[in-house]
Amino acid sequence: MNFETVAHLIVELFEREGLIPVTGLCEVKIDSQWAIALNGSSDPAPWRGADVPPFHFALDYNGFPAGLFSPAGGLMAAGSIVNEAALIAALEKRLDGREHNDLPESEVLCG
Repeated sequence: MNFETVAHLIVELFEREGLIPVTGLCEVKIDSQWAIALNGSSDPAPWRGADVPPFHFALDYNGFPAGLFSPAGGLMAAGSIVNEAALIAALEKRLDGREHNDLPESEVLCG
């Protein structure tokens, strides 16, 4: 997996949403299928039934875990639909403004 590219796109998304620096757990819906949580805390943070380790990203696809990683590495689903290429495409689409411009507050959760 190209962790550097994925991490860069995720950080860019969080910056555009005005969420950097993240000091706790912050969740952003990328589109109707993908959601991502970033734990900017030095403690594990609960998200969707599991703990996100400190300074890690967790991915969800249609309500199912799809990945857990940091810029140093991690794991990601590698199926025919849910995979690195699909995540990158969704992030790029969102960043290009073709998906979810001006998210409702309920789609950006930080705490």
